[in-house]
Amino acid sequence: MEQGLTHPASMCGVFVGESNLAAPAGVLRNNRGDIILEKMDNLTRAALTNAMAKEISQGGGTRYGGLLLDLRPNISSEEGMGMWRARMKRGQFDAVRLAYGEAAFRWEEPWDVAPAHYFMGGVKVNTSGESSVRGLYAAGQAMGGIHGGNRLGSVSLAELFVFGFAAGEAAARESKSRVPLHFSREKFDNITGLIGRKGSFSPLKLQRRLQKTMWERVGITRHEADLQVALKEIEEVRKDFADVNISPHKLYNRDIWHALELQHMLTAAELITRSALLRQETRGAHFRLDFPHKDEENWRRNIVVFKEEDKMKIYTEAV
Repeated sequence: MEQGLTHPASMCGVFVGESNLAAPAGVLRNNRGDIILEKMDNLTRAALTNAMAKEISQGGGTRYGGLLLDLRPNISSEEGMGMWRARMKRGQFDAVRLAYGEAAFRWEEPWDVAPAHYFMGGVKVNTSGESSVRGLYAAGQAMGGIHGGNRLGSVSLAELFVFGFAAGEAAARESKSRVPLHFSREKFDNITGLIGRKGSFSPLKLQRRLQKTMWERVGITRHEADLQVALKEIEEVRKDFADVNISPHKLYNRDIWHALELQHMLTAAELITRSALLRQETRGAHFRLDFPHKDEENWRRNIVVFKEEDKMKIYTEAV
């Protein structure tokens, strides 16, 4: 789990640390001051994130939607203050000072923090990092099937170097034997056809709508009812995208940028939601309120999503 700031709006979500941020004595409190978690280094990221999300969903969150990370117990400990000095020198608390002030920066006041959530999926590839799409390779955290249901932060760099080397060698070999890929006319027309569109919806505002839906309906805690609503809201954003408004400028047109991003975001949002709906269990960072336990008998499986005849298809395969 990573923890992010909850306010002000301009700094919402800014990363401030992982589970070891609590140092030896820090605790998490709810809006009543009750201790929710302590000794957080003993918990996996997923367990910590799920515990925070559960408390917030049960009404224990602050007015900003987070919990209070109380680091004050570390002040009386030499080990705790040693960790503060080391991180302070790295500039890790600069964002906290800017958002919450000097006292919070010095651990004299609790921080309002919310859990950041990881997307555990990725591109399906072979041992050389090669996907089923011609010329597309993936390595590191863009590659699916390495972490399973819970990202392991301590091995992310090793994973990147090992699979990055394999993918790089395979891609280099392929590049010597293939004719360069050309930018298709269809893709070019998709971009130029957007310029100057006089629709009713801003692509950036549609992005914000989609992001709100995904956080509130497909966030850390999930339930079938919310996931079904999310699919409807995703489809509504997709329909509104057909009536998008784009600036006529051809140079540095941020509307085009946001519109192209939104097309990919809609695809990712749908595949995440459909996969979450299909997996009727809780595993790692996937926390189903209506299926709160891990189901090893039926769900020790990966979910694979692919495109066939412009439609999204899903199947599962044993791990």
